Amino acid sequence: MFSQEFRELLEYRLTKALAESTDPELQRYWCDGVLDPEWADEYQPFQVAKTQRVILRAWMEGARTKTAPKTHQLHPLHLALGPASLKGYVKGQDLRHWIESGIDPAAVVLEATGKSLAFVLHLP
Repeated sequence: MFSQEFRELLEYRLTKALAESTDPELQRYWCDGVLDPEWADEYQPFQVAKTQRVILRAWMEGARTKTAPKTHQLHPLHLALGPASLKGYVKGQDLRHWIESGIDPAAVVLEATGKSLAFVLHLP
């Protein structure tokens, strides 16, 4: 379900959305690759129907600022599925449809999870 073609498209659309974000913290990042989900069993449609999220992993680069060094780290990338994308996912449809035309920069947020950051992309 998460083909290499899908992951590459997600990488490029996410990078563009980050660059266009109004949040200065998000603007310092770009995506350098998206990996498959770590635990494939958890991303079966019946499981995702419960959690409404798919958690991929993404290599995120971050530009250096006065208070933050340059980064290159693997971060969780949560695809938070809304009603339409969840319905499609449960039916086995590709999520590509929801990112092909671009990602709304306002749909990407940063969540602090303990000592690490997770990037969250809200799909319709």
